[in-house]
Amino acid sequence: MATSRAPQLRLEQLEDRSVPAVLSGFAETAFATGLVQPTAMAVAPDGRIFVTEKGGNLRVVQPNGTVLSTPFLTVGVNTFSERGLIGVAFDPNFATNRFVYVYYTTNETVPV
Repeated sequence: MATSRAPQLRLEQLEDRSVPAVLSGFAETAFATGLVQPTAMAVAPDGRIFVTEKGGNLRVVQPNGTVLSTPFLTVGVNTFSERGLIGVAFDPNFATNRFVYVYYTTNETVPV
C-alpha cells in the first residue's frame, strides 16, 4: 500500500530589509517635503523634478526644493496594493514638444 506524504516546504532566507547606511563621504539630506506616497520621479531638462504620488497626483519640485502647491496633473487611479500612479518619463523631444508620459492603474472598468 502506497503512502502519501505532504510535500516539505523549503523556506528561503531573505536579505536584510533594513535601510542602508549612508556611505562614508556622503550625507543624507531631505530635499523636498510634503509629498504623499511618492512612487517615482524624473528630472526635466530645466532642473524641475516631477514626482508621482500613488494617489494620482504628479507634483513638481522646483530646483530649490519647493514643491508647487498645485499638482501638474491629477489622474483617477486604483490604489489597491501596488497600483496607483507609479511612473513618469519625458519624451526625448521634451524641450520642443513638452510631452510628459505617466504610467498608472486606472480606476475605471473596461468593457470586455
